[in-house]
Amino acid sequence: PLTFFLGKRLVKIPYIGLANIVIGNKLYPELLQKEMMPEHIAFALEKIHASRTKFRDELSGISHSLRLDGSTPSERVAERLLA
Repeated sequence: PLTFFLGKRLVKIPYIGLANIVIGNKLYPELLQKEMMPEHIAFALEKIHASRTKFRDELSGISHSLRLDGSTPSERVAERLLA
């Protein structure tokens, strides 16, 4: 609770999930601290399952937007590490 309290005041971003940050909106549910309860998790999973086509399309868009010169981010990192 203390680190969440401090982090909330120090970091000013609207989302905590990487996919939501990249997309720029809250596509995926984010359950933090006391929200992480079985019924909330079940509801979030139902939402994801019901919207799986939308989620897949969004993830495909993210993947495509992160590619530069036909290479994936992981390929670029590997090239830099090898260099």
